[in-house]
Amino acid sequence: MWKVYDRLQTLGVTVSHATLNKVQEQIGGHFNEQLIQAVTEGKRFRIVGDNVNFMVAASHQRKGNSTHMEHWFASAAIIQNNSFDHLPCNFPQMPLLDLSPQSFLPSDNDFKVITNDYIYIVFQILTRHLTFLKKFKPFTAELKNDLRAKDCDLSSKNTVVTFPVLCKNEQSYAEVVDIMDSYEDHIVDIYRKANFNLDGVKVHIGGDQLTRERFSGAKRVRQQAATERERFLHLSPITFEFFHLQMAFLTMFYKTLYNDNSTEAGTLYAEKIKLGRTHANGKDVKNHYDQCKELGSSVISSHVVVAAMQYFGMKDVNDEPVMLKDLLSNELSDAEKQQILCNVLRTFVQQYVLRDSLAVIQNSTSTADIQTCLEIDIIGPDGTPMRILIPVAKPQVDAVESYSHQVLELGLAYECLLLNVKIPNRDRMLPLLKYVMCLLKGHNWKSKYALEILKFLCQQLSTMDVKLAHETFYGLFVNNSGKEDTCIGADLQMEHIVRLVKDNLKAVHSNKTEKTMAKRTSALSGMKVITNQFDVTSDTLIRASRHKIPSSIEDEQLIIHSLLPMQPFSCVPGRQMSSYKSPVQSPLKKMNIQNMVSWIREHQYLQLHDIGQ
Repeated sequence: MWKVYDRLQTLGVTVSHATLNKVQEQIGGHFNEQLIQAVTEGKRFRIVGDNVNFMVAASHQRKGNSTHMEHWFASAAIIQNNSFDHLPCNFPQMPLLDLSPQSFLPSDNDFKVITNDYIYIVFQILTRHLTFLKKFKPFTAELKNDLRAKDCDLSSKNTVVTFPVLCKNEQSYAEVVDIMDSYEDHIVDIYRKANFNLDGVKVHIGGDQLTRERFSGAKRVRQQAATERERFLHLSPITFEFFHLQMAFLTMFYKTLYNDNSTEAGTLYAEKIKLGRTHANGKDVKNHYDQCKELGSSVISSHVVVAAMQYFGMKDVNDEPVMLKDLLSNELSDAEKQQILCNVLRTFVQQYVLRDSLAVIQNSTSTADIQTCLEIDIIGPDGTPMRILIPVAKPQVDAVESYSHQVLELGLAYECLLLNVKIPNRDRMLPLLKYVMCLLKGHNWKSKYALEILKFLCQQLSTMDVKLAHETFYGLFVNNSGKEDTCIGADLQMEHIVRLVKDNLKAVHSNKTEKTMAKRTSALSGMKVITNQFDVTSDTLIRASRHKIPSSIEDEQLIIHSLLPMQPFSCVPGRQMSSYKSPVQSPLKKMNIQNMVSWIREHQYLQLHDIGQ
């Protein structure tokens, strides 16, 4: 309402409902012109889709006319701004079975890449809270620059074109086939109007885990069809998306650490109550994602600060770390000071964050399998020497230290995932995905997203050529602002579009026919272009919206002050947390590396022969 008022009240313009429908129909008839123009200019586009669920109420409830849930499907095309024609396109990069299963587990070099990301995240947090390090905050710009991809520019804005919504349910394979048929129709129409041959054309499609699975299944169903178009050969590759991976990982974080009976300082539930974050429902992360994300971020940051203070030997945030006193020397250049800081933080990350991960994965054994035994040599009755092994009781675990360590291990992995979506870099993301796959698999052996990551790694490391691998990876992100380091996942962009579609559904009231909604939704992209141009030419004042979430620094300071007296990172054997039946442990300690290797090898064979990619 306000957007319309801001733009038209100065002009005295009013539009009748009939005229509105006519204008929308005219705009919607040209929804694919931007895609035709992009193809003409040699650009690519990809397609992402998601379901639109809404309730349809009945004014008179009766048999055959009752309140029910409708399941429709929305899609959008994202025009890609980067070209990778300079990269080799030898198909595939290497035979999939030539890759050992260990290639999909984090190596020493992978952990070095992950550690460098952690250094940036930790340094950003510490410069917000430790007085001594605030003067070195300018170093973050150089550290961030090292994170950016060097082979493409992701600072330009992506054009997103909304397709007409379809009255199709992705839970039915028959209707998913219809959805993919509509994609093929759009692709054929666009390339023909752009006077391009369809030979060899591949359009990347995807969605959340369920959508990806349905797309792949529909493609398998059509494999015996007569033509390439009917076999959906133009729709490839098919991938999952990163926003829903972030949501799945945050859900795992809360399942591991959230207990609504917990009152101990520093725990998620206790801090939620103390800070008044009542909407952060850790048992329903999917429907309270933003609130859970903000609470988790505050708790993670506070634990990072307290751990760093113990590592530096600091009792107060205003103290001066003894091991960093060299940074005050005027004889050192900024580059040398930055190197000293990075070296110190690298050791901190290895000792406090990646301790269990390095021990389990690099030693290729689960710490749960390691038993300490006392060996005793004795002489039997017949004089035969014998050796017996007596199991030694494991040392008592410090439940507080174990919990705090898991906040760091899982929390910084999640923050690193957020960072790698915001600043995409294939060389950094692939090592992180290997690590995230292990954490998800250790938490739940049947994890769907662990399998999605493995399939994606098979594509990126083997079955795709280098050019296609880069095109597919960077197609998973959308830049809406035209600024550096502001990318979001393509499926999050789709969530915004679904919300926009639902707003239009409300506007049509009882007239929710497929024809009506197709007209309205096909006009969304054109309407956005027109309104943006109107804003520019008329100098429209855009009303600022009040931030719903206040600054978290004060909240984090409260958590830090409550954590410091507990010394959560000092190991006190036998220290308990009454609200937890057993100490919280790393998911990696539950994972058997040999079983993991067998699982990877099994799915390498399945992926090699999968026709739904």
